[in-house]
Amino acid sequence: MRFATPFALFLLSTSFAQLAFAQEVPPGTYCPDGHVLRVPPQPGWVEQTHTNLLGAEFVFAPAGVAQPDRAMLLQGSGSTYGRSEQATDASVRAMLERSTDLRNALGGGVDSEPFAMRHPRHPSAASHELSGGSHLYTVAFDPGGPYFAFYSATLVTKDRAATPEDFAGFKRFLASIEVDVAHVCDFESGVFALRAIERKSPPPAARAPAPASPLHATGEFEFDQAIRACWTLQELFVGAYCNRREVSGRPAVVVHLEGDDPVPQLVDRYARTIATPYCREAKAHPRGALPLVFESDERGALREYDCAGMQLGKAVR
Repeated sequence: MRFATPFALFLLSTSFAQLAFAQEVPPGTYCPDGHVLRVPPQPGWVEQTHTNLLGAEFVFAPAGVAQPDRAMLLQGSGSTYGRSEQATDASVRAMLERSTDLRNALGGGVDSEPFAMRHPRHPSAASHELSGGSHLYTVAFDPGGPYFAFYSATLVTKDRAATPEDFAGFKRFLASIEVDVAHVCDFESGVFALRAIERKSPPPAARAPAPASPLHATGEFEFDQAIRACWTLQELFVGAYCNRREVSGRPAVVVHLEGDDPVPQLVDRYARTIATPYCREAKAHPRGALPLVFESDERGALREYDCAGMQLGKAVR
């Protein structure tokens, strides 16, 4: 099953998805779980508030355009639980990649690559995705504070790449976003109010960022990073197993898939999901990278995955 892309969700009617917030909420203020978001009105843009399959999504589209070919999206999630570590660019990058991997595991078919833009004030990471003809430029960021938080702003352009004008508007949008990490929206009295977040556990003491892993510090391929899609699929009760094994006299990572469907169907369904983070790691850290090989039928026939073409390649003898 393929989930709708953010742009497709943006184009859908919102009558079933409009969030029922009190009328007293100030314009440009939004209330995802955990924190308060403030986004000043964007000149030339109108706002639409949606929900989607992954939570609240705030959508901004050009005003007065019947069939817009661009949109800006904002998603956020916070919590009232203390952090386990200080926010860093690396921790945000890990969450962004985890989000992409999860969408792929759910059938998203997302191709992503690093993107140079960053949030001007907070630890952040960015990616460029191509999905169904639409370009998605996402900047994820963590606004800090004593509690876990993860937010993402996305510029979406339909059937074309973004222009310098698009990027300029997106940078203004990104810089305008304010996250109040100390309060949540309170509607209990029937009137909008802000309530200080109640600590559910003491926030941990601030710590210096953890040093980079020795493997990545030397630019070497990291096995655990590469195979994490297998773990994600296992969390979704899919029998996906990635193990080191010798193939034709050389070390490789062999993927074994189990399920109710025939193995070729399972491979067709999940190969790209597993290969996306694997190939990303192999491209970023080619030194020590191992071939990715799939058992392609019930007899255990092996086929190597082609990261350049993002498809199954030749049979391995």
